[in-house]
Parts: sequence; C-alpha cells; structure tokens
Amino acid sequence: MKDKSYIHYYIDDCDDTALTIEDIFVTESDRRKGLGKKMVKEAIEYARDNNFEKVNLFACSTNGSISDENLVEFYRECGFDSHGDCDQLMEYSTTNPIGIYDG
Repeated sequence: MKDKSYIHYYIDDCDDTALTIEDIFVTESDRRKGLGKKMVKEAIEYARDNNFEKVNLFACSTNGSISDENLVEFYRECGFDSHGDCDQLMEYSTTNPIGIYDG
C-alpha cells in the first residue's frame, strides 16, 4: 500500500509541446481535502512556466479507489477537456485554458 500522495508527469516522447501526467495518487487520509487538485495545478503551472502548450493524460483508475467516470469529472473540474474519440483521453491547453486553472 502506498503511504504518500504523489503526482508523476513527464515530457511526452511523441510531442515535445506536451507534458503528460502519468500517475496521481492521493492517500485515503488526504482525500477530499483538495490535495489532488493542488498537485494537478502544480503540474499545469510547471507546464506553463516551461513553455509547454498542453498537458495530456489518460484518465483511468488503476486501483479502483475512484470510478473512471468520476476521474474524468475530476479532471474536467481541473480544466481538462476530452480529446479525440475517447472521453478518458484528456488535454489541458496552457495557451487557451478553460476551467479553474486559467491563470
């Protein structure tokens, strides 16, 4: 069991204008306190400060602590929008932001 909340992101190998969030985990004791949104906001700020045009992710719960549908809604609340044919493939534009993290 993981004992520490974290977020992991990296520069996309296929698109050097994008930062990709690969994983985010919030411990059960830290849930519903805004920590997840704070970590996502910090990743967006890092992307913006380092001239990335977008932040990408695939919203999929790997540990079952949240449904995929609720995870998609969480990222929508963070300003992400579905991208392409799959609701779970999501993108945040740092150059034309929407939502709560619009700078």
